[in-house]
Amino acid sequence: MEIISKNKPVEWILPVILIGLIPILSTSKTLDPNQAIQFIALTFWLLITWFVFRSQKKEFLIKNRILLVYFAVHLLFIVFSIVSVAISNNRSDAVIFFSKYVLFFLLISSFQFFQKPESLFKIVAVTAAVVSILISIPAYFQLFELIKQKELIIPSSTYSISSLLPHRNLLSEILVFTIPFTAFLFFSENKYQKITGIAGFNLAVFLILILSNRASWLSVAVVIIAILLLSAVRGKFRQVSKPAKFIIANTLIIFIAGYLFLSVYSDNSSLKSHTLSSLDYTKGSTKDRIGLWSRTLKLVSEKPVAGAGLGSWKINMLKYGNQGLVSENNTTFYQRPHNDFLWVAAEQGIIGFILYALLFIVILFYLLKALISKNDDSHFKQLLVILSVTLIFIVFSLFSFPKERISHNIFLFAGWGIFLNIMNTRQETAFRKITPLKGGYYSTLVILILILFIGIIRINGEIHAKKAILARKESKFQKCINEINKGESFLYRMDETSTPLCWYSGISYFRLNEYEKANAQFESAIQINPYHIYSLSDYASSLAKLNQTEKAIEFYNKAIAIAPNFLDPKLNLCALYFKEGNYSQALEILKTTDVETTSERYKKTVTVIIQKIIEKELKTTQPFEGFLYLYHKEYNNYSFYKELLRNAKSSDLHADELIIHSQPIFSNSLKN
Repeated sequence: MEIISKNKPVEWILPVILIGLIPILSTSKTLDPNQAIQFIALTFWLLITWFVFRSQKKEFLIKNRILLVYFAVHLLFIVFSIVSVAISNNRSDAVIFFSKYVLFFLLISSFQFFQKPESLFKIVAVTAAVVSILISIPAYFQLFELIKQKELIIPSSTYSISSLLPHRNLLSEILVFTIPFTAFLFFSENKYQKITGIAGFNLAVFLILILSNRASWLSVAVVIIAILLLSAVRGKFRQVSKPAKFIIANTLIIFIAGYLFLSVYSDNSSLKSHTLSSLDYTKGSTKDRIGLWSRTLKLVSEKPVAGAGLGSWKINMLKYGNQGLVSENNTTFYQRPHNDFLWVAAEQGIIGFILYALLFIVILFYLLKALISKNDDSHFKQLLVILSVTLIFIVFSLFSFPKERISHNIFLFAGWGIFLNIMNTRQETAFRKITPLKGGYYSTLVILILILFIGIIRINGEIHAKKAILARKESKFQKCINEINKGESFLYRMDETSTPLCWYSGISYFRLNEYEKANAQFESAIQINPYHIYSLSDYASSLAKLNQTEKAIEFYNKAIAIAPNFLDPKLNLCALYFKEGNYSQALEILKTTDVETTSERYKKTVTVIIQKIIEKELKTTQPFEGFLYLYHKEYNNYSFYKELLRNAKSSDLHADELIIHSQPIFSNSLKN
């Protein structure tokens, strides 16, 4: 059916906004530059789309069994996700995740209103090519500026290349999603479309090589292998068209150019190390991902059927501690397991995992069936692009977290929506047309307005949370409290590091010496995230200020159990034992620390505690000859106490053994 003339502007403006604008929207006012603003933008786009098509009295008809199967699975996944929200221990994030699921379902549904999907696909392809060019150009300026200053160290240097996006990896992933669409335009008969496609393709491929994001490299490799296998199945190896030959030759030239560029401008050893480390599971990000996956599998085993609920992973993962991960520095907090399928399994159990996986299985099954069929030669290139986008998303899902990215899901569900639209144009003779409920339009508009309201509350929370964090850094504690009060709500209770917002107000009250108010805020923080080490440690500190010593010790130990390398609670616990005169217990805590720690507070703690132990032991213990001389000589020398602690740690000495067993380590000093 041809598109009615008066509807044409709408049917090209809407996809241009969806593909060309929303994926690159960002703001510096929120903690995450992309998520909240893109969430609101997509919701608003869907509101406009559904309102416009309703005003045009377009019908949503399911005319093909493929659509019925897909929408049934997707609806089952959404309905089951309601259970995941209900059982979650992180309802604020659970509501956001669920809202995204609904948005993506409505996104793929909205594409069924568009007529003539072939024309729609071309609009999407051209827009994706333009996006590729627009985000590549600033990246190249950043690259050239970088190589002017210094040699490229792979991958560390490339992190300063982000273009209009907040992060190098996000830039690389968006570029990868545009590549199949730009490749499609190589076959266009329109000269300007072809030029746009070639430009977008070349700029993106070369930049992806330079950015050295290994998941991006792998996704491109998987797509190439899939196309080769599909060509073999269809017997098309001997029938390669001129545009296809041009793409192959063009890609080889780009690869060679990229290799030569890196050979000249980068440190070759760093590039080689970065590439080979992908296969070494004992180092770098590969090691961390394996650590995260193993912890995630533990979570799955705890609640295998229905999971622990949406948004729960970022909280529950913390109880397994951070040893062996980058987060062992206690400043990094993983929010996702870097594998979407494991993420779904942990939060929504085996049932949710099966339903989520079925979305991909259904689409892949019908896509491959259509691609292999000779009847689909007219749509072959379009379906091949959609297959490529699907495979790219799956590869990213195995090593990253595209599930929560609005931009990534726009590319995926726009492709799927067009595919289902193409299938829906083929009325099956034995299949009766199905029209969704008549009230579906109005229900959808109400749902979208509600989700828009949720998004506005969320972005407001992020804006005030960012102001609060800045105020805390500037020691403006009352302002920090005020901003948290403005931003915290049922829909926003934790920031992007799993830190409860009330922790910020709690630490501000603590700095203002209002310990009872701080204590109340820390209690609330622990209820929100019971494994947040800073909340546990600072709650213990507020308890200590309120003279609740036993409870303070309990919570210091809880923080230490989760993060054994977390120094603050250990030093605070030492101070508490010191205050009580329990120097031997303080020594036991110090024995669990790294004696090479260089912080002044650590040095002072070690010094005063060991001084007290020595003074106490001298009353009952006869030291070896010369110890008293050495002790008085080195009284203010931290190295003396450091060696005593090192010896106590290596030999597992108790406080009453510290002097007796110290002679060997100071024998040379005594001789001198």
